[in-house]
Amino acid sequence: MINYMTCYKGSVEAWEIDHMGHMNVQFYLKKANHALKLFFLKNDINPNNAMSFNEFFILEESHLRYLAEQKAGSPLFIDVGINSLNNNSFTLTMVMKELLSKEPSASFSLSFRIKEKKNKNIQNLLQGAYEKYPFPTPEYGKPKGLKLTKKKKLLPSIELALGLGMQETFLGIASSSEVDDDKCMGFENYMSIISNAVPNILAESLSKTDRNRFGGAALEYSFKYESFAGIGTPLTIRSGLVDLGEKTFTWRHWIFDAKSGILLAEAEALVITLDLKERKAIAMPQKMFESLEAILIDLN
Repeated sequence: MINYMTCYKGSVEAWEIDHMGHMNVQFYLKKANHALKLFFLKNDINPNNAMSFNEFFILEESHLRYLAEQKAGSPLFIDVGINSLNNNSFTLTMVMKELLSKEPSASFSLSFRIKEKKNKNIQNLLQGAYEKYPFPTPEYGKPKGLKLTKKKKLLPSIELALGLGMQETFLGIASSSEVDDDKCMGFENYMSIISNAVPNILAESLSKTDRNRFGGAALEYSFKYESFAGIGTPLTIRSGLVDLGEKTFTWRHWIFDAKSGILLAEAEALVITLDLKERKAIAMPQKMFESLEAILIDLN
């Protein structure tokens, strides 16, 4: 059985378009966050009518697949349901679709850990929602080329990042505009600062490539969350290229508290090479491959 609840309807705003000419990755997640909260509220998973849910469960992992570029004015909607549920955790499936064609433009899988058994009522509410809206992840939304959530040998740290040659691609402060109702950064804002970080590592590494003609578009993102920064938290991102193929390349990003050095989140992004004028995927030009190969790091 498959069922879901439509929890977002809207469109792409002009200010959500990035330099590549389509909706920036962070805004897919901002819209998904609206859908997430509405799903919880519509299913009464909001004791005391609270808009913050971190008291009851914690987001630990997410996976995103970008399936179609969205331009300014595109009308969209998001369907939400529960993919799996047990005593300690649950996973939501969300699919963003184009309003007229009903074709999927993105899929999201969010995995939560349920806090202590004192929240047994939350478990019952989730069970009720699961029975009404069971939504297995569609085949097109499943992980294809990322391995972040597999067991790793490395424990990320700023010192390790320096040793590996990972570059500092972002340095800033978590501002009041980036926090949620619980005064912590929302998961969409971790995507936002990574989106801001990527041009810093690309600018130098692709300096010999025609960046007006060749670039990339994210196909897939995976996140593992350790904690979410509060207002005023100093943030730094260390980024490195961890895989390089004929058409695709993969970034690894580590987000740290810049003062304490504590790891806040990890992200991995699978990117496909694009001809920006033709708006189609292509084999990577030789100069682009050589530029990226020069900054490839080994995490094994």
